Amino acid sequence: MKPLSQVLRKNGFNYVLIKRGQRSCIYEQLVEGKTIAYEVFIIRTVPERCINGNWIGEHEKFPSNEAFGYSAWTCRSLDRAVERFNKIENIKDSE
Repeated sequence: MKPLSQVLRKNGFNYVLIKRGQRSCIYEQLVEGKTIAYEVFIIRTVPERCINGNWIGEHEKFPSNEAFGYSAWTCRSLDRAVERFNKIENIKDSE
């Protein structure tokens, strides 16, 4: 399975991976090299599939805009992002 990139671009923002756990990630959101916020989200995978005859392997995906508030959150400070990250990472499998 292909993991998320450490550096990526989406919606006009640059993102740099700050922290990765078993369940979640923190990405720093940047514009012109300046930190705007931190994105914390639950890692989701997309299964292998065929699109127009081209096979795309199983891979992790960056959250869609619609995921925010459900499985992804924007935090203004790194401290708040780490709190959210730790909360996600400490969820028991039975929950």
